[in-house]
Amino acid sequence: ETPVEVANIAEYLTKDDNAVVKFTNPVTAFYQNGIYLYVKDETGEALIYGSVGQTYENGDVIPAGFFGTKKYYNGIYELDAAVSDGSFKASTEKVTPIVAAEKKLADITAANVHQYVFLKGVTYDATNKKFTDADGGELAVYNRFNGITLPVAGEYDVYGIVSVFQKTTDDPQTIQLYPTEFVSKKTVASVAEFKALGKGGIAKFNCPLTVVAVYKTSKNVNYYVQDENGDGIVIYGAIADLPTYEAKDIIPAGFTGTYAKYNGLPGITNCTDLAEATEQGTIVAADISLEEIGTDAICSVVEL
Repeated sequence: ETPVEVANIAEYLTKDDNAVVKFTNPVTAFYQNGIYLYVKDETGEALIYGSVGQTYENGDVIPAGFFGTKKYYNGIYELDAAVSDGSFKASTEKVTPIVAAEKKLADITAANVHQYVFLKGVTYDATNKKFTDADGGELAVYNRFNGITLPVAGEYDVYGIVSVFQKTTDDPQTIQLYPTEFVSKKTVASVAEFKALGKGGIAKFNCPLTVVAVYKTSKNVNYYVQDENGDGIVIYGAIADLPTYEAKDIIPAGFTGTYAKYNGLPGITNCTDLAEATEQGTIVAADISLEEIGTDAICSVVEL
């Protein structure tokens, strides 16, 4: 089918469902997570769904000429890239990254679908999967994106993408947020204090950690680290996203991470603000017998 040309996102939204449309103007990417690509121009925001064969960062300009099929799915419109046939090209221009618009919960409506927003000081209800604020506003939460861990209940600053869920046209719409980042107000002074937060807990480390061992695959790395008390934990992440550390390197305080477990090992994921090591320390080993080793020693260095 010959694509119908459109000059911007607003014009694209006026076309019939299942129409194949070709954009004659560039758009700016502001968030990509796997098969979910969110873009913006001067007329609005849009979701491009599917593999586009490119990786874009916030502020990357996607050249004109890309095309796809306009689809309606559970209350939202998306440009299905299944027939894009290589029309998405690498960005050759970068503009100022899109800044999340600060919103009150009560002000978020279906008109904000696909917008990048910032929620300041909202309370997350982990049981009912919703945000509330001091003004009585509420907003449903749905964990749409890979690599995002919903945290324990608490107060957070939150970044995310507004969406809508509506199973059929007869059902009521549910306005919801796809979180892209949680920023916690918590700080910890030790590994034990961090573990006490529970799975999904987010906190800033006010203590340095010493690397005791490093395990790498082709893409990922595990840094086994300990605090001054000898308590151990693992920092997980992609090699491309983390600084390079070696055994005995001291990771400076001030970084933030999320508590998770992988194959029974306590870990720190989604780390931000990790600084390069500028000094080395001493690895602390616990003098312990085989009979005394229990689950509380997991990831800790021991001397037998």
